[in-house]
Amino acid sequence: KYTREQEIAIQDCVIWALNVYNPTKPDFIIRGYAGTGKSTVISLFLATVKRRLEFSVLTYTGKASQILQEKGLA
Repeated sequence: KYTREQEIAIQDCVIWALNVYNPTKPDFIIRGYAGTGKSTVISLFLATVKRRLEFSVLTYTGKASQILQEKGLA
């Protein structure tokens, strides 16, 4: 089960993805403290749109990148 915040974030990601070529909003940022479910949101988002669109996932730190790689998201 996802938290209400995660459900909103996933929905917002998918809505953004459907308008991905809009030059006024080229990026979608997911941020939060450790353990807040960012990887969960990214995972479900990629699973939802992966077959239709291609995306890059970027991180601010090497640790965050390592975590995404360990979870198979990068």
